[in-house]
Amino acid sequence: MYFHVHDERKLGPLDTARLRDEWFWNLWSRRLQPFGQLAGGDKIALIVSNAEGSTIRFIVSAREVLNSTFVDRRDALTKLSAHTKLTRAQLNSNPYTSGQAERSGYLLAWRPSEIQAIELPRPGELVIWRHGWGREENLDRLRKWGIRDARGTSSKKSGPVRGQGWQTNIEAKRAIELRAMDKARRWLVAAGYRHVVDVSTRRSWDYEAKRTATGTVRHVEVKGLTGTGLDCLVTRNEVKAAATPGGSTLLLIVNGIRLRQDAGGTTTSAIGGSVHVFDPWTPRDSELRPETYRWTPTSRKSAPRKTPRLPRHK
Repeated sequence: MYFHVHDERKLGPLDTARLRDEWFWNLWSRRLQPFGQLAGGDKIALIVSNAEGSTIRFIVSAREVLNSTFVDRRDALTKLSAHTKLTRAQLNSNPYTSGQAERSGYLLAWRPSEIQAIELPRPGELVIWRHGWGREENLDRLRKWGIRDARGTSSKKSGPVRGQGWQTNIEAKRAIELRAMDKARRWLVAAGYRHVVDVSTRRSWDYEAKRTATGTVRHVEVKGLTGTGLDCLVTRNEVKAAATPGGSTLLLIVNGIRLRQDAGGTTTSAIGGSVHVFDPWTPRDSELRPETYRWTPTSRKSAPRKTPRLPRHK
């Protein structure tokens, strides 16, 4: 479970009515947690801080999560406005946004759902990082603090699936891909892209999309996940294409996709899913790890013509 601090002295009172329409966002010059980790369905305990002290006032689920890099403050506001549908005036009127300097960095945005109002004292052993976030995975410790529902809507009895995983069923894999592509297309259109063309059969990326306002063509990579995390499998060609100068590749990860199956266990369709945006997508070497290897033999030895006779034991 994540913990996030809302300072009422700077950002105003926080109640249930405000939470229903509220967006939360962070603009960081460095990559800080939970950037790239927070996903739709993850539980967040909101700690409200004011002159009277700090209390855990709400337990919410994150939805419509945006993870994106930005090149300057203007770029950050453009991406934030496109995702939240808030105007620049609304964004600039927020005390947090107005105090941001002109610099590049990392943007994390989300909004709450499944709001549960509580009133718990802030635990003394809870660690909150300097940027206002914290995390605690020990269920026994959470229960001791009074937090019972900590796993999130996507958790299973066997434990949460954090990444892409392996889909061995061909129908299931195809259903997930189609759902991810459909969600990605809808996001692109809503974000102002037109002429969205599926090029997945002949390119290393999935869509080519042209922004109406500028005419800029973007290469769009799409990944569909059934888990709640953002870890996904990428190919060498996809990474190579994303490394092209100019930052033209946009990565859309659709996680939390659910499969529909008939009584016989056959996959019929895929539903749900939350879109996470990485713009531009520029994977670093430190973010990549080998999952498989290709072995090419440098020499061959002929197999024995006859099976060797094994010694007989008395």
